[in-house]
Amino acid sequence: MTRYELLTTEVTEAVLQHLRDSFFADEPLNKAVSLCERGQPHAALERLCIATVADGLSLGAFDGEKRGRPHAADVSLVSVPCMTIL
Repeated sequence: MTRYELLTTEVTEAVLQHLRDSFFADEPLNKAVSLCERGQPHAALERLCIATVADGLSLGAFDGEKRGRPHAADVSLVSVPCMTIL
């Protein structure tokens, strides 16, 4: 059964693994410049995703566990635009 929940830091590793396996390498801009390989980490992309999860606005779909950890079936990362007020 799939459950949907706001992403928290507790599920960050599951989210990153999902993105490594099914998004980073296939995202059109990443693919155009051969930025990363499927399943492999990419430090800059992962830092951005970790910061985005910390905003508390992103949603994940989880369909059970793998090796005792949550398994992310799909994620939707939502970032907060940064604004500087002078």
